[in-house]
Parts: sequence; C-alpha cells; structure tokens
Amino acid sequence: MDERYLKAFCFTLNNEGGFVNDKDDPGGATNYGISLAFLKDMYNRGFKAADINLDGIVNQKDIEAITYGLVQKLYRIEFWDKVSMIPDDTLAIKVFDAGVNIGIKKAIQLLQQCVGTTSDGVIGPITLQAISKWDKNQLIHKFIDKLQLYYYELAFRNKSMDKFLKGWLNRAKRLPNV
Repeated sequence: MDERYLKAFCFTLNNEGGFVNDKDDPGGATNYGISLAFLKDMYNRGFKAADINLDGIVNQKDIEAITYGLVQKLYRIEFWDKVSMIPDDTLAIKVFDAGVNIGIKKAIQLLQQCVGTTSDGVIGPITLQAISKWDKNQLIHKFIDKLQLYYYELAFRNKSMDKFLKGWLNRAKRLPNV
C-alpha cells in the first residue's frame, strides 16, 4: 500500500469511527464509513464479498461484521482510485474524505465547480489542468467552503439531518497532516 493512500485512509477513518445505526441516516447502519446502502449497491454491482457473513443477503449483520481490511480495500477501489491523480496531497485527501461522506461523484462535482469545469463527477485531463492553474491553498479553502455550503443545503432540505450539521462542518474544516 502506498504511503499517500495510507495517509488518506487513516485521516478518513479517524473521521468515520465505528458502528452506528442512526434512524435519520439515509444510508442505514454504518461501520468505518461504509453504509448498508453502499454495501448493498456494491453487492448488486457484482462485488459478492459484500456479503461478509456469506448468508446470501447483505444486511446490518454484514455491516457489523465488516473488517478493517475490507474497508481499506473498498475505500481504495471506490474512492481513492477516483481522486488519486490529484497532484496535491491535501486536496486529494480532502476530496477523498468528502467522497466517503457524501459520495465520490458528488465530492468530485464540488471540486469541479470550484475550478470551473464541467461537473461530471470524473477527474480527467481537463479537471486536472484546471486544478493546476489554482494556488493550492486557495483551492483547498474554496473546496471547504463549497463542501460546507453543500452540508448546509442538505440539512436545510432534510430537517432530520440537522443534528449531523455541526459534525459535518467540523469535518469539512479539518485538514490532514501531510
């Protein structure tokens, strides 16, 4: 495992924590940042290892039984590999961390909005070129602002999620040590 990914993984894992099953979380039961909804989607896309206890269905028992090693693998495949080409470590880790929390496509779209490219949720040469034109600190802070605005809008649209807002805003401001 490369050092850059390990930093990203540890940073995000510290933001996520362990098992939680909050009735107001639309993702359902969550462990290490992997939600039941996400795990079911993985299973439906052919990742049969998502049925962790091998009982033929993906449910809360699988979330409870998820291993650190599988989380590390899922984070890499589903999140990190989609942002690892971002040259600046801090920005790459922030977008990765946001992606684990709000979905990687949405996190990339927020970054693309910051740099003024088409918001397709995929980092390609045009997005990378646009990123390279920015001062890295200005872009990181613009991304944080955009992410915080997204969280405010999410809580405004769904009042039951309001209780998560303070934690989301704190997470958005937190920067990795790189």
